[in-house]
Amino acid sequence: MAVSYSANAVYAKAHVMYGKRLKKQNYDELINCHSLPELVNYLKTRTQYSKVFENVPSDITPTQIEELLKLQLLENFESLCRYEISAGENFYQYFIVKNDIGQILSFIRMLINGTPEKYLNSLPAFFNKHTELDLYKMANARSYKELLNAVSGSPYKALLAPFAEIYKENGIYIRIESALNDYVKDFLFSIIKRSAGKKEKEQIHDIISYKFDMDTVVNIYRLTRLADADSADIKGYIKTKFTNFSQKEINMLVDAPLARDMMRLIPQTCYRKDFAKLEYTYLEGAVQRVMYSKLAKSMRYFTSPTAAMICYVFLAENEVRNITHIVEGIKYNIPAKNIGAILVGAEN
Repeated sequence: MAVSYSANAVYAKAHVMYGKRLKKQNYDELINCHSLPELVNYLKTRTQYSKVFENVPSDITPTQIEELLKLQLLENFESLCRYEISAGENFYQYFIVKNDIGQILSFIRMLINGTPEKYLNSLPAFFNKHTELDLYKMANARSYKELLNAVSGSPYKALLAPFAEIYKENGIYIRIESALNDYVKDFLFSIIKRSAGKKEKEQIHDIISYKFDMDTVVNIYRLTRLADADSADIKGYIKTKFTNFSQKEINMLVDAPLARDMMRLIPQTCYRKDFAKLEYTYLEGAVQRVMYSKLAKSMRYFTSPTAAMICYVFLAENEVRNITHIVEGIKYNIPAKNIGAILVGAEN
């Protein structure tokens, strides 16, 4: 009975939290803010982000705003994870691994840029207590070798080691990201196999396979845009495990000579209906919109508590990404109309 109660609590909690999402009116009002203090005041008084912006300084920076938004996101995940843990499920571990990957990639980006000292460890206690990483040790690393030492004892060292001598080369960061994300995929699907019933497994598999396929599309596109990346090279970094794409479709996308050619081929795949509804010149933006539509629909119709939780998590990440775009738009005095055009799901 305890497991059933906790599972129901996860489902209810995810839907309650989703119900607090920003609506069209909120987005319209946010993009029409004239300054960052005005935007912060709106978030503090009119949205679910009120707590994290409660005592912020008047001269808060865009970077600080983004960090607080991420903190709210992590606290929401923690709230859901409490129910998952009490239900005896293991899905909460996905958030830990996903966050580990995010922290490692963040550090590597700074290392490539020559500013590893700017890496800040701002994780809530929940993640610090459960991660295998020594985040403080990683924060003090000043080279790739020291990074490998910092992640020693975790599965990430073996994944990162092959790139030690080439991590600064053009396109290598994308390959590091791909290797780490493949680990996340394998980890997540091992959890799905342990899910309770057939229907729950099907719903979880449906949303995750879709998400991973969209990631694959973006990865192929990014690699195709690299001047020194050929199809054989790209195929070595595109995994076809857990996908709705056929091998023929993967080969067709990978073999496209130019990124714009690859974009034109997307409507010829199993996702033709999804992309046929969109007019787009920016593939990554189109992928985000297709993914949002899938998540919002699944959030309404899925009955699996864990599947609903996954949908909420991805939708919440999209919302934070939207707010971050608005912050940048206000910072650089971009017209409200132009800011609104790049937001995903803001019209709902």
